[in-house]
Amino acid sequence: MKRRYWICLLLAAAALLCWGYFKTTGEQRVAGKTFAWEEGGFGGAFTIDIHEDGTFQYYEGALSSYIGVGTWEIDGSVITLKDDTAAYSSRNRKNHFEIQDDGLIWVEAGSDNFLYIQLEDGAAFPVKG
Repeated sequence: MKRRYWICLLLAAAALLCWGYFKTTGEQRVAGKTFAWEEGGFGGAFTIDIHEDGTFQYYEGALSSYIGVGTWEIDGSVITLKDDTAAYSSRNRKNHFEIQDDGLIWVEAGSDNFLYIQLEDGAAFPVKG
């Protein structure tokens, strides 16, 4: 009886550890980090800063005067950036990224793309720094 109790206790502990690991696949893996697409930004890397307060900002390159800002949300392993700078567009932009261990992968399906840089599906934004 005692042996069965300890086995159940160990299995429960293992399940909690696994749940803790998988819980970090969202917010904890992106919040407070900068991601950079180095393949064609406007005068430098296209960077996205994901802030812990649920906001973000991006620069399409070092020479770009445009700063995209807005809010983000996570659904499963996808982060959606909702650009709040409607002054530059007739509608707010929305872009989806798959969260990977080493960064973000842009998902074309359902995304509006960006103002000056037009990404191709699968564009990788590794964690910067």
